[in-house]
Amino acid sequence: MGGHGLYVWTAYGIGLLVILYNIGIPLLRQQQAIRSIQIHRHRTKKAITTSERSVQMVRSGPDGSRCSPDKATDTATNKGEVL
Repeated sequence: MGGHGLYVWTAYGIGLLVILYNIGIPLLRQQQAIRSIQIHRHRTKKAITTSERSVQMVRSGPDGSRCSPDKATDTATNKGEVL
């Protein structure tokens, strides 16, 4: 290599590191994005379940008294629709 071996092998090493970085970072970010989406879906699903439970607990009849679920009105939307 005519005395330039150190420079050549250093350039190859740095080039290899850049290539590995360009492959590795997108893979790591993809995994982070997938994990973030899964966490968001889990939290959203949990929040929806919790809000459905609270709506069921608030249901009452037209005169304000508690009644069976088949005759309950939707007080969350305040429409008075029979559910």
